Amino acid sequence: MFRKLHLQMTLFCSASISILFLICGCLWFHFTWENISQTNYASFLKELGTLLLHLQNQNTVSMEWLEQLQKDEHLSIMLYDNGSPLYSERLQKNSAKELSALAALAYEEACDKHQIDIFHDVSNQLISHEEFLWNTEDGSRYYVSAGMLYKGSGRLSFLILYSLAHQQQQFYRLCLIFGVSSSVILLMLCCFSYFFTGLMLTPLVKSQQQQNQFIASASHELRTPLAVMLSALEAMQKTGERQEQRRFAAIIRDAGGRMQNLIAEMLLLANADSHDLKLTFCETSLDELLLQIYESYELLAARKEISLVLSLPQKPVLPCRCDSQRIGQAVGILLDNALSYTPCGGKVVLFMPDSFVIGVADNGIGIKKEEKERIFERFYRVEASHTEKEHFGLGLCMAKELIDAHKGRIRVEDTADCPASRHFFEEKEPRGTTFLIELPHQAS
Repeated sequence: MFRKLHLQMTLFCSASISILFLICGCLWFHFTWENISQTNYASFLKELGTLLLHLQNQNTVSMEWLEQLQKDEHLSIMLYDNGSPLYSERLQKNSAKELSALAALAYEEACDKHQIDIFHDVSNQLISHEEFLWNTEDGSRYYVSAGMLYKGSGRLSFLILYSLAHQQQQFYRLCLIFGVSSSVILLMLCCFSYFFTGLMLTPLVKSQQQQNQFIASASHELRTPLAVMLSALEAMQKTGERQEQRRFAAIIRDAGGRMQNLIAEMLLLANADSHDLKLTFCETSLDELLLQIYESYELLAARKEISLVLSLPQKPVLPCRCDSQRIGQAVGILLDNALSYTPCGGKVVLFMPDSFVIGVADNGIGIKKEEKERIFERFYRVEASHTEKEHFGLGLCMAKELIDAHKGRIRVEDTADCPASRHFFEEKEPRGTTFLIELPHQAS
């Protein structure tokens, strides 16, 4: 499903960006080509102006000067003294026949389409000329200036052709550059779109995987007490003894309570996922809250033969704005885990190294380094707790969600390496585990 969506998003992203790029590229191509055309036309007018000014001011026309003017091979100059060609065969590289044909076509274009007759001008101006763009039948393009000027009693007619063959080469070169660069950029855009959409989908894929894992794990956890309840009901129906029925009823009640706890934990996580976790903030003295929690767990610790110690700061504790019930729930989860992982004769410490820091430390079996990164995952349980029926692997995940909702932080360290807790224990004792809850000074 996600692969198909990935390809569709890649196609959409690539197509959208490519269309925008092509529009911008076409605009760039258009304005660049317009600039080249205007530059060539300005060059033509500049050379034309130089030529006409010289023809006006000089009584004689130097063939060497005309040859120098035509050396770039863009200009073709055809002069007619009272209708007779002047220097034509020597000025042009074309044969006389080709030159005459080109001049005849240019003259015909000037007469038919632009009403310019350089041999029969009726105006009384000393100089008259007209410029136009000429496209020949063979595909060649020229800027043409056709006109005449009077010098004394004579008349000098001219046809000046400015070849645009170099401009056509510039056009093809520009097309090649645009085509190659566009292809490369579009290929890069496709690769970028594939990579970028993949990054966008990564959280969705991860969320889907987590959801599937959550559903599978929840189904597995619910199936066990449900199977116990069905088996007990079936046995209850078969037996007629009241004592046995009471025993099976107790089993059903315990399994139902376990299911109820699991469903409550799942609902809390679901509310946290949907950012619908209800919190009631108020000014709370965390030391008083820890004292209440300590008193509620003191009997459980004694029953398990574990020493439960409460350590509070000597100086006054600043009030913390938080949801005391939710913070108590998170601390209770940590204490419950500590009592479950600490063997008989062990020690669990509930302490406050700072006004806004709560710690739970033990000298139990500890947590392996590779498992510390996963203990806050849903339904994850370390190997030693797999036989603990009251633990579903949701406790630490719930505690983290509750602390995250307060914009706080929860972290885990080895007790032997934690400066805040190692002084509570002897050096020879196991490494143990310490959880630290750090709350902001003003939770909101």
